[in-house]
Amino acid sequence: MSILEKLQNVERRYIYLLAWVFVLFPLLFPLGLPIPIGRESQAWKEYIENIPSDSTIIVTMDYGVSGMPELYPMTVATMHHLWTDTKAKNFKIVVIATWNQGPLVFDTLLDQMNPASTYGVVYGEDWIELGWIPGSETGMAALAVDMWSQTPRDFLEDRPLSDYPIMENIKTAEDIDLVVSFETGTPGLPEWLRQWNTPYGTPFIVGCIGVSVPG
Repeated sequence: MSILEKLQNVERRYIYLLAWVFVLFPLLFPLGLPIPIGRESQAWKEYIENIPSDSTIIVTMDYGVSGMPELYPMTVATMHHLWTDTKAKNFKIVVIATWNQGPLVFDTLLDQMNPASTYGVVYGEDWIELGWIPGSETGMAALAVDMWSQTPRDFLEDRPLSDYPIMENIKTAEDIDLVVSFETGTPGLPEWLRQWNTPYGTPFIVGCIGVSVPG
């Protein structure tokens, strides 16, 4: 009998036992291997830390619950940096979503981070959430032309945008200095580039899932 045939006849319980050993051993006795920081992660951090003062920033949640394992930690880390610098650098942050589950993901983040008590930022003055922008690429284009018409009320408190000082000078894409997009697919980067970057020159940085590659 060949080795392959012998392996095929091994009792299933022994295979499961070996699997448990291989899983439990590193959990009980961590190997302590270093976790390297990739150049893309370092570049992202440096870009966020060097955003100019007085910038108006859109953070767009272009993913749903299924994208949280990969993108949620990045979103939390980015919002930590942005909210930490908001007061010192006078940032204005507008949170939107082009995926309908985006606000649900951001609600989870708000419960975890509690920006008012943790960072001292004031809703409606330092940052605002406008919620889901329907219409995919068409919605993005309409938002660029007239944000107030596309989202006349905010998402978090459901009040007119005119009630919030932060929105006084935010009307169109020309008032935005940077878009930070976290995305898993369509709509995502190509649509933002077509509707915001190409016609208005709006700068972008994009955090995406592992299967997305430059094309």
